[in-house]
Amino acid sequence: MRAIGGLQVAGVIALVFASTWTQLVPRAAAQEVAPPPTREEVERASVLFERSALAYSEGRFDAAAALLGEAYALSHEPILLYNLGRAHEGARALERARDAYRLYLEQAPAAENASLVRERVDAIERELADAEAERVRVRREEEDATRAREAEAERARVAAEQAEARRRAEAEERRRRDAEPSPWPWVVAGVGVAGLGAALAVGIVAMERHAEAADAETQVEAVGLFDEAQTLAIGANIGLVAGGVLLGVGVAWGVVDLTGAADGEQEPQGNVEVTVGPGSVGVRGTF
Repeated sequence: MRAIGGLQVAGVIALVFASTWTQLVPRAAAQEVAPPPTREEVERASVLFERSALAYSEGRFDAAAALLGEAYALSHEPILLYNLGRAHEGARALERARDAYRLYLEQAPAAENASLVRERVDAIERELADAEAERVRVRREEEDATRAREAEAERARVAAEQAEARRRAEAEERRRRDAEPSPWPWVVAGVGVAGLGAALAVGIVAMERHAEAADAETQVEAVGLFDEAQTLAIGANIGLVAGGVLLGVGVAWGVVDLTGAADGEQEPQGNVEVTVGPGSVGVRGTF
C-alpha cells in the first residue's frame, strides 16, 4: 500500500479491483455477497477517490468524507472505509470515524494495519467516553445552577409575599386604629366640665365674699372683701366661658369622630389650644 495525501489505496482501483475484490470480502457461507461493481462504477470510484485525496491534503475533511462515501457506495472497496474513517477523524466526527473503522475491520480483518485500526478505535472510544463524561458534568452543573437560580427566585418570591403581607397587615392595623373613636374629644369635654365646676366653685366663693363685704364692720374691711369678690367673680366668669367652650368643642368633636368611625372613615387627630387672658378666653383647634 502507498499513502496519497494521508489516504491509502491498494494500487489503482480501476486496474486491480477485479483481482482483489474476492480476497477483501468476507467468505462466510451464510453472508450475502454484493454483486461486483461494473467497470464504469469502478472508474467513477477511482475518480472520486483521487478527488477525495486532494480534498484531504487541503484540509477539506468533510468534502473528502463525502467523496469517499460516494466512492465506497460504488465500489465497496474496504480500504475506502479506512480512508473514510481518517477523513471523519480530520473533521472531528469521531462517532462516524469509529463506525467506518469498525466496518473496515469487519470487511478486512486481516489487513496489514488492522491492529493499528483497532487501537485507533479504542482511542476514539476513550475520547468519546471522556467527551460524554464532560457533557454530563457540564449538564449537571448547568442543572445545579438552574436549580440554584430557581431556589433563589422562590426565596425572593416568598420574601416579597411576606413583606407584602406585613405591609397589608400594618396598613390594616393603622386603618383599624384610625377608625376607632379618639379619646381626645372627651378629654377636652372633661376639661370643660371640670372648668365649669371650678368656675361655679369660684363663683360661690365670690358670692360669699360679696356677702361678707356687706356685713363688714369697717369700711376698709368691706372694700377689701368687695375687691376680692370682684376678682373671684371675674375668674368665675372666665372659667364658665372657657369650660363651656371646651365642653361644646369636645362634644361636637366627639360626635363628628363617632360619626366618622361608624362610617368607616379615617379622621385626622384633633388639636385644641385654649388661651386664657385677663377678662377673655380663646379656643383654637381642628378636628
